[in-house]
Amino acid sequence: SINPEYLMTVYDRMVTEAGADVLFFSRLAAVEMSSNDTIDAIIVSNKAGLVAFKSKVYIDATGDGDLAAWAGAPFKRGYGDDGAVQKSSLCFSFANVDSYDYMNGPVLYQWKNEKTPLYVAVRSGKYPLVDTHFCNNLSGPDVIQCNAGHMDVDTTDPWAISQAMILGRRKAGQYLEAMKDVRPTTFANAFVVKTASLLGVRDSRRIEGDYIFTVDDWRQRKSFEDEIGRNCYYIDIHSGKHIPEHYKKGESHGIPYRCLTPKGIKNLLTAGRCISTDEQAFGSTRVMPCCLVTGEAAGMAAMHAVKQTKNDVHKIDTLYLRKRLKEEGQLILAVEPSVAEELKIQAVKTADGKKWWSAFTSFEEELKGSDRVMSTFLTAIEPLFQSAVQVNEIEGIILNPWNRTIMLDKTLLRLILGESGK
Repeated sequence: SINPEYLMTVYDRMVTEAGADVLFFSRLAAVEMSSNDTIDAIIVSNKAGLVAFKSKVYIDATGDGDLAAWAGAPFKRGYGDDGAVQKSSLCFSFANVDSYDYMNGPVLYQWKNEKTPLYVAVRSGKYPLVDTHFCNNLSGPDVIQCNAGHMDVDTTDPWAISQAMILGRRKAGQYLEAMKDVRPTTFANAFVVKTASLLGVRDSRRIEGDYIFTVDDWRQRKSFEDEIGRNCYYIDIHSGKHIPEHYKKGESHGIPYRCLTPKGIKNLLTAGRCISTDEQAFGSTRVMPCCLVTGEAAGMAAMHAVKQTKNDVHKIDTLYLRKRLKEEGQLILAVEPSVAEELKIQAVKTADGKKWWSAFTSFEEELKGSDRVMSTFLTAIEPLFQSAVQVNEIEGIILNPWNRTIMLDKTLLRLILGESGK
């Protein structure tokens, strides 16, 4: 379990020690564009009034994709013809719970197990605000944290959010009444100690990026040459209409960098649940681990865009981004390049001034380089050798230029190729 109060202090320390300036109680109010594809400034509302902030690159981590949508990026919302979104919840905590009885008594809730106490309470008809969603766990001595209760909310409507907060607090109280009824030995002396400060929103805008990650990609456990991390969460759509889909242990899919780059906006990245997916795959990527992965990648990519491409996030070197993410501890897997893709090979100069192509025998060899990635490694190496012997400007190929280097001049390449290289 997680101690949320302690976690907040951990995050505060991590952010401030990294040198970031923190500005709480400030909300995005408007976006100023210098052209149709470039954000000039954001307008923020706080106790100082309306304040403009300018940056070279912006990251939309609003959850609802407010910045991207207001900047004119295309987006999708909801599922089905009516555009309905997944249900929201307001989390809450009960204190003075009998921890021993909670841990050793019957499980309070199990999805579609109508013998569990929650289903008994729902069937009784006495608790109209209680529904069949009640995830719970012990978060401290005699305290349980609950992710419970479903509400239909348009989370881009401030009036709807306000009504949902009021309803969510009423739901917390009624869930406690229900538990006192069906599990008095656990909850007889319990009380609601906290309701969340923010509504637990599962679904809103999905900003359309250079790539839309689909449920078929999820089912195929697909990997991508530009992936910036992995995800293994199941497809969890809180709609009452979808059946969950799960991976087996050890299975996962890649998250393409292109899902973080909104179409039509040069200097904007997305992170969190508003990245580019279809409505079903969104049921997997909307959750916290995936948000952490995309957040780290977006932050790093923003700086790369400033340094590499005059702030154009669509044109950064994704191989170098993957290299740097791996160096920082992100799970980055080697991905074979597409057979149909044009070879991306760069030349290096030796001390005598001669030019050689560079190639790598593995992704790990590639990442031993210093400050830049020079090419992808190749599994189908014969086309590379064939091309090399036909290019007059180079002497041959250097394999693994960073470590255990092998130099293959054209004579050696022709010997390796045999008749096909003549």
